[in-house]
Amino acid sequence: MVSHVRLEKEQKYRQQVCLSCVTGLYGCRWKRYRRSTEPTILYEKIWLGVVVTSFIFMLIWLYFWLIAQNDSDDLNWFIWEDFSVWFDWFTLLFSWCVIALIYLCMLLLLAVSHCFIGQQLYLHWFHKALQVFILVGCIATAAMMSKLWLSEFHLLAISLQVTSPILQIVLVVVLTTLTWPFAGLWYRTENSAWKASLLVLYTATMLFFYLIPLALDVPCVAERIELPPKPKMFGHRGAEEIAPENTLISFETAVNHSVYGLESDVRISFDGVPFLMHDDTLERTTDVASVFPNRTQDRAESFTWDELKQLNAGSWFLKKDPFHTGMSIPRATRERFDDQGILRLSDLMEIAIKYNKTAIFDVFGPPHGHPFRNNIDEVVVDTILQSGIRQDQIYWLGGGRDYVREKAPGFVVTAEGRSDISDLQKSNITQVNAEYSEISDKEIDEYSQVNISANVYTINEVWLYSLYWCVGAESITTSACHLLNDVQTPIWHMTKSTYLLAWVLVDAVSVVCVGLIFLLQRVRHPNHSINPEAISLNSPRQKTFHHHHHHHRKSDKEVLYQSNEDTPTPDDTIRNMNIMMENPVANITPPDHDEVQLKFE
Repeated sequence: MVSHVRLEKEQKYRQQVCLSCVTGLYGCRWKRYRRSTEPTILYEKIWLGVVVTSFIFMLIWLYFWLIAQNDSDDLNWFIWEDFSVWFDWFTLLFSWCVIALIYLCMLLLLAVSHCFIGQQLYLHWFHKALQVFILVGCIATAAMMSKLWLSEFHLLAISLQVTSPILQIVLVVVLTTLTWPFAGLWYRTENSAWKASLLVLYTATMLFFYLIPLALDVPCVAERIELPPKPKMFGHRGAEEIAPENTLISFETAVNHSVYGLESDVRISFDGVPFLMHDDTLERTTDVASVFPNRTQDRAESFTWDELKQLNAGSWFLKKDPFHTGMSIPRATRERFDDQGILRLSDLMEIAIKYNKTAIFDVFGPPHGHPFRNNIDEVVVDTILQSGIRQDQIYWLGGGRDYVREKAPGFVVTAEGRSDISDLQKSNITQVNAEYSEISDKEIDEYSQVNISANVYTINEVWLYSLYWCVGAESITTSACHLLNDVQTPIWHMTKSTYLLAWVLVDAVSVVCVGLIFLLQRVRHPNHSINPEAISLNSPRQKTFHHHHHHHRKSDKEVLYQSNEDTPTPDDTIRNMNIMMENPVANITPPDHDEVQLKFE
């Protein structure tokens, strides 16, 4: 009999702090005697599957939020419309996603470490509760986004036109790396049907990712000479990301970043003055709460121009800092924000004339009971014509096209949203203004072939701007003209020969690595299907018995001496009993067969 205490002293991991941290962080098994090398039970394997599922979901969500940065302000604005409380919800959700993903990465690394060192997987209840919370959070967020921000999922699909070449390479590398554990599992599987199924599934998966570039539409894979001209830019409410929207300094900042035109939103005051304002109310972008505290929820059109002139339209920007750009703005520029007021449409025309810029704007009709509800288009057209601006510098998005063509035939009548080419030609329209979710690259190309130009909005990220550059959009509307102005070539643009070489090279290297991995795992897991009789005849126990019985038969004294040496002392027995009482389910690794041999008389 072997002493339990002696075995404790011989354990090699007694002083291994890293091993204690691995089992402690994953399952709160900090003490050495609580470690187990028994096989992992099915229940814990299921929880490992839950961790992997959560990790995959959070990876998808991280990609979603990275892509959705193009429209981060839209999400905050949508929620503000419902609750009238401005908060940076986008950053909150993005941060939650990053933190959850880091946590799940840690759990997966700990699980892999358990498998590598041969420890039993045991996930602590606290981690299990967090997994449930993360999965429920993912489902709730998906439901909220599908209801509130469904167009953003369309952007997710659009993004693959740019990122798919990079994602394909990354996925091939990841799957090639995962071939090592898969090959080990495959060689250890004894069921032939299971082995065949696993091999077919693995082969189909690898072939899918090897050949998926054949089915991808990647506009930015083209020869440089085939690239269309760089799209022109319209400043969305000026330079919205670095200045308070629809203010003088916002439009001047946009001009300084080489925009082609200025975009805005036009409403009409109660006394008939067209002015610039996007929201229905003045609460978000002015100090109406302090100047007119009882009218914060009133429609902007219910104010007269004398009342609107009293409001400050710039100080809110640094307080809320909606795009987290406040600290990057020069101090001298920030000091001017407090002096910004609401602009009239005539003020915008003066800026366009001064800097020779095109203007495009939405005209919002006033509510019922407003004195100018039925003739706002006429008032707006008359205001533009009185400014003296060239008519071809106005992209008209409003209604009353018949009146516009009669009164201002030089205006560029523009269709809002995607329309059939035949309808556009019948209406003599040569310009389309569409959101990226409404118009496809194929439609943009079809428009260009019949001399209809397309302006796509709102494009704030370099990757999305690069896509519509490659697609052939003539112009885009952006809130980030300070970023896009510096783009000299589409990102991730490559020639067809370069892409083909990269694709074939990565796939070929992966195939070679996969073959080598299976060969190495074959060496590590040799075929054990040997004749059972041979195993019986050649077992160590039989050889030991044969050796002792025929060649080295020991004397009775030697046997008695060795037997007494292995017999536990009373102190050893007491210690063993105490240990068993302290931890009756402790699993003590049995001594190696070569260290403790049976003695035969």
